[in-house]
Amino acid sequence: MSASEEAKEKIKEMQGYEESNWTKLKEELTTEWGRGEPERRYRPESLEKLFAETKRAGGTRNLAEYKGFIGKYENITNCLYKYGYIRREFEHNEELYASLSPEIRTSIIKEMRRDKVMIQARDCGYIVPEMKVLKSYIEQELEAVII
Repeated sequence: MSASEEAKEKIKEMQGYEESNWTKLKEELTTEWGRGEPERRYRPESLEKLFAETKRAGGTRNLAEYKGFIGKYENITNCLYKYGYIRREFEHNEELYASLSPEIRTSIIKEMRRDKVMIQARDCGYIVPEMKVLKSYIEQELEAVII
């Protein structure tokens, strides 16, 4: 008998299952196998730490580093959203932009200015575009670096 078949049999033998009492079944499952929901892996500080570590390492310089970084970023933000720490529309586009290496930032600025995507602020600085747009420019630039 496989492990999953054994688990099914154990569940069927539980009183909560037999009585269709899902609250009781949940308690029995928790007693048998531990917590019903895994503990939260990330806290709001996790994002700050990710950005700080990336900057300290000199920023994202190539596609492989970017994919690793963005994967961690999305895992953290999904967890924070799930537990109500952030709203879905909450973006860290400024931090993402700052986490790039200076060379990549310079290249992306040129492209975004050329395409009139980076809007000039009243004080002559530039406003980083929304996350979706920024990500597409980063990915284009990093793919070009490989070629």
